[in-house]
Amino acid sequence: MKEITKVAPQYPVYKVILEIISGVAIVVSIGLLLKYYSILPDIIPIHFNDLGTADGYGSKNFIFILPGMSLIIYFFPDILIKSNNVYKYFRNTTKENPKYNHKYVNQLITLLKTEFIICIAYIEWISIGIALNKSEGMVRWFLPVFLAVVFGTLAVYIRKLLKIN
Repeated sequence: MKEITKVAPQYPVYKVILEIISGVAIVVSIGLLLKYYSILPDIIPIHFNDLGTADGYGSKNFIFILPGMSLIIYFFPDILIKSNNVYKYFRNTTKENPKYNHKYVNQLITLLKTEFIICIAYIEWISIGIALNKSEGMVRWFLPVFLAVVFGTLAVYIRKLLKIN
C-alpha cells in the first residue's frame, strides 16, 4: 500500500510578514477597544474631514465596528485567494501566464488587506484619543498618504499584470 505524503503549503516571506503585521494591527485594535470602551464618553468622533478634524459624532458603540471591519478584511480576501475562479484578469489568461496572474493578484490582495487594516487601527486610535481629549485629530497628511499608498500599490500591480499578459 502506497503511503500518501501531504505537502504543507509554502508561504512566501512577504505574505508571512504582512499577515503578522495585519494580525498585530487587529490585536492592537481589539486591545484598544477592551481597554478604553468603559471610559469612553457616550458620544465619540465617527467621521473626519479631509484635514483630519472630527466633523461627525455618534454613539460610542460605533467603536465596535472598526475591529469588526478589520476582521472581515482580514479573512474575506483569503476566501477569494483560495477560489481561483473568482478573479477576472485584465487580459485573457494563456497557458503560460495563469501562475503569474494568480501570484500577483494574491500579492496585491494581501498588501491591500494589510494597508486597510493598519488604516482602520489608526482611525480607531485617533477616535479614542479625541474622545478622551488626548488628541486633537488626525495628522493632516493621513488621507493623501493613505490614498497615495493604496493607488500606488494598485498601479504597481496592474502594471505587473499587464506586462505578463
